[in-house]
Amino acid sequence: GLRERGPEWSKGRWGGNPTANDAYARAPNGTGSQAQLVLNMHDVVILVDGQLKVLLWNRAAERMTGISATSVQGKRWSPGLLGLSDENGRALTDEECPVMEGLRTGAQSSSRLIMRSTGKTQVAVDAHVAPVLASDATISGVTLVVHDVSTQITLEEQVQILYEKATHDPLTKVANRAEFDRLLPLFVDAHAKEGVTCSMILCDIDHFKSINDTFGHQAGDEALTLFAQSLQRHARTGDLVARYGGEEFVLLCAHCDNATATRRANEARIVLKSLALPSLGNKRLTASFGVTEVQAGDTPETFLRRRSEEHTSELQSRRNLVCRL
Repeated sequence: GLRERGPEWSKGRWGGNPTANDAYARAPNGTGSQAQLVLNMHDVVILVDGQLKVLLWNRAAERMTGISATSVQGKRWSPGLLGLSDENGRALTDEECPVMEGLRTGAQSSSRLIMRSTGKTQVAVDAHVAPVLASDATISGVTLVVHDVSTQITLEEQVQILYEKATHDPLTKVANRAEFDRLLPLFVDAHAKEGVTCSMILCDIDHFKSINDTFGHQAGDEALTLFAQSLQRHARTGDLVARYGGEEFVLLCAHCDNATATRRANEARIVLKSLALPSLGNKRLTASFGVTEVQAGDTPETFLRRRSEEHTSELQSRRNLVCRL
């Protein structure tokens, strides 16, 4: 292994040698076959000595960067050799470079970075750094292994897209009815088992049918989207905003009692009423809200039943209000 060869490689035994990779592959003490594996690994493998000189630049490094081993060996390492940047695309400084950090601290590290590949394309990679110890346990260099995760990220993105489609309303981008039905029992169960307060705010856009009839379905869609966005702004961490159906939305409020939920519903009502919608001729949108809290002995079914028994009759008779159910 690398440790058994001792510190001589870190003193420039192969540094600056145009055939350093070949010398590494012919290393003594039975390590040649292991070295061949390193040189031919699918992942990028780079060895840097204690003076930051590049000693090994395997074939994957040549393939991914377009830089030959002979042109880089013996040169001073810098993150610019791989065009390394953070996940936001900001180029790494020497102080932020995991290779240099490994030399300073002797600690192993793993990080998700962006690397410049051939053709100046940006590739997402996982960079793994491990110190190489000499026989006296001092740090004589570091090994950098770079794994291309761009395909993995593409798969993750596809999974995320499918998840969004399955759980979110395509028009308003809030949770859909199926996701609400899945999470409601969790809210009720948390109350039953842990005594966590939980409230539900039921929200209806007033006179929505007349909006569609008067201004058209596109205006109706814009009204739904505006309403959903307004509810999202009033949601807190742990809450859920969902489109229950048609013009009806639900805001599940975690760690929130009836009085607090009522106050929050009224704040949402007031803010919504202040927003003019151009597609409605700059008229204001109004909505009505019914508030209820999970009570002892409630099941998801009994919790929702208060919506059907009291919410509809109360809110259909009056508009632009908040009522407790």
